[in-house]
Amino acid sequence: MNKTPSPATHFRNLFQFPDNLRYVIWKALHSKAPITLRFKDGTLLTLRPLPASDFQVAYEIFIFQVYGFDIDPDQVRLIVDLGGNVGCSCLFWARQYPRARVLAFEPHPSNAACFRKNMSQNGLEKAVQLQEAAAGVNNGTISLFNTGTTDANARSAHWRTADAQTLSPEKKAANTLEVPMVDFFESVGTQTIDILKIDIEGGEFALLGDPRFENLQVRNLVMEYHDNETYPDAGAWCEGRLRDLGYNVMREGRGPYMLNAQRN
Repeated sequence: MNKTPSPATHFRNLFQFPDNLRYVIWKALHSKAPITLRFKDGTLLTLRPLPASDFQVAYEIFIFQVYGFDIDPDQVRLIVDLGGNVGCSCLFWARQYPRARVLAFEPHPSNAACFRKNMSQNGLEKAVQLQEAAAGVNNGTISLFNTGTTDANARSAHWRTADAQTLSPEKKAANTLEVPMVDFFESVGTQTIDILKIDIEGGEFALLGDPRFENLQVRNLVMEYHDNETYPDAGAWCEGRLRDLGYNVMREGRGPYMLNAQRN
């Protein structure tokens, strides 16, 4: 399950000329407008400027290849992406696993809009299905809580899942966004999932803790975990839970706050 290192060491080297030059200028000038760039293989990628975390997410996916797997592409038919963001992971998988279809979940409206643009400009609307909702353990709504950080090096897009009932009225009014949530287990049913990615900003604990998770037919799993007050050592909890369910778990080779697992 080791990732495949990218031959490119600089993000700009991923793109065709003159898009690599356009990217350098865009970044140097701290442009406030989105930019669309063409990879050397022809894939188009639209990135939004800071404070969006698009660049950092794209860097992790296309340079570090944190969602790459050393598996036969012909054996990958279904990928489920929990936390699709703006679609970088789906663009990466479309190149690696051209026969696969992807079911993605992304609740934030602006992320979902950019996700759809990235899919449509690459002709992937049929291969990639997006649910504009959070993946949870029931149908309803959930609050996304804005942490308020402006740190350009922050790992997330600054929104975390939160139970609205646990937030003070002041925080709920100022820093939350109500979004739809769908029952993940109802959505995927009994299908075999060749790759399951989980990066749902704190929602992973409810998902992994649900008894139905044991019955999922998942071959390869990669996830990012998020420490919080309830789970101060989230990595240990997630690893323990997956091992209890019969997964072989590794926390090395993906980067901090990430783990991957397989179940035969």
